[in-house]
Amino acid sequence: MFAVTLPVLVVAHVAGFYWALRRYSEGATGDLVTDAPDWQSPVGFLTGAAAYAVLWLVLALVCRRDGRAQVREQPAAPRPVLDRSS
Repeated sequence: MFAVTLPVLVVAHVAGFYWALRRYSEGATGDLVTDAPDWQSPVGFLTGAAAYAVLWLVLALVCRRDGRAQVREQPAAPRPVLDRSS
């Protein structure tokens, strides 16, 4: 379940951020994708969205690695020693 939920959350976060950034740049009725928005942050419209996507991708990979590290196989029980002295 974790393998499905995490990518869905990352895509939702990045899409929401892009949508909010697009609305600030172009307005509610502006183009969906644009190279020359009416307003840009100092970082840039597409650069900011790409940096946010990379940040979330790295965070998701770290979370996934940590989630896998916690699920470890239990060591096998030691085999009983047979007493052959008798």
